[in-house]
Amino acid sequence: MNDILKEAQSDLTQEKLRVFFQKHTGKLVGGVVVVLLSAGAASWMHSEKQEKLEALNVQYHAAEKFIAESSLAEASNTLDALADQEGKHGFGTLARFRKASLLLIQNREEEAQKIYAKLAKDGSISPSLREYASILYAYGALNTQTGIDADTTKQLTKIIDDKGAWKFAAREILALQSLQDLKKISNPDEKRVQETAEKFQSLTEEAEIPSAMKQRAEAILTVLPQL
Repeated sequence: MNDILKEAQSDLTQEKLRVFFQKHTGKLVGGVVVVLLSAGAASWMHSEKQEKLEALNVQYHAAEKFIAESSLAEASNTLDALADQEGKHGFGTLARFRKASLLLIQNREEEAQKIYAKLAKDGSISPSLREYASILYAYGALNTQTGIDADTTKQLTKIIDDKGAWKFAAREILALQSLQDLKKISNPDEKRVQETAEKFQSLTEEAEIPSAMKQRAEAILTVLPQL
């Protein structure tokens, strides 16, 4: 049973987190770039702004190529230069997200967390991107001794209440934090165990919840009675 719990919690390890960050950052990059390009095409076509946008796009993909080639120093410098050009084009924001994921690859979690924290509070970017940053920050916080702080808990609760795109991830994070808190108690009472179990149970009952998340919740529920 302990092996099942270990497997269920494996997404909290740095390697799994990197996979999570890279996967979702890729989706973010693809989705936002499409929006940026399609929304601006009509007004920027054959203009200096369009040329600048295309140049920024080339610069961003150059950073991705450096990462693919394991030229991390060059990738970092390219992303930093792109982030310095933050503006309405949005590539600066993308560069900041990608720089954070690059730092995780280099085991520089604290620096990555600082970037996510700033992005989560950056009023110049869209609410959905701020929520995304909050989720990434929270997953990282689960790996620390202190876990999620009160401000992060409040942000996650708001994502859930607002039914944001990351509501299920927010629920999973809060459930995992509850499990971590439970494991710190020598003899947790039945009510505390039940409250934690209900959080994971809720992640198995809705069709929209990702299958991998359901599987993790189900695995944890099988071992909760033994805590």
